[in-house]
Amino acid sequence: ARSTSGNVSMQKIDTKNMQSASVSGNLSFVGNAGQVTVETVSGPVDIRLESLKDDVVLTGVSGDISLLINASAAFDLNADTTTGNITLQGFDIKAGKESPGTLQGKINGGGYDVKIRTTSGSITIDRNSKS
Repeated sequence: ARSTSGNVSMQKIDTKNMQSASVSGNLSFVGNAGQVTVETVSGPVDIRLESLKDDVVLTGVSGDISLLINASAAFDLNADTTTGNITLQGFDIKAGKESPGTLQGKINGGGYDVKIRTTSGSITIDRNSKS
C-alpha cells in the first residue's frame, strides 16, 4: 500500500509480505504477515502482529512507531530514535545495548530481525493483547 497524503489502514490481513509507504498520514496494520517493511515520512505507524513469521523493518522520519507482537515471539531488536523515547513493555531483553535513543538485544532468545528507526518520534514495543 502506498499513500502520498492520507491514512492507510489494513485490518485482519493475512499475507506473506506486507510493504507500505506513506508520505503524510497515519499507517496501521493488524494481522499476520511474513516480512513487514514500512516507510513513512510524517505520521504515526501502528503495527499489530498476531505472530512473527519473518523480519520486520519500520522506518519513519517524523512520527511515533508502535509495534505490538505476540508474547512468545523470538527476535533480535534494534531500535533507534534521534529525538524521542524507546519503551519496551512485556518483554525482557538480553545481551543488549541500551542508551538514550538506542535499544538493542535479544527477545526470547533472539530470532528474526526487528529494526525500528525514527528521526523524530518515540518507539513502543509491547505484547499484543491477543497473545
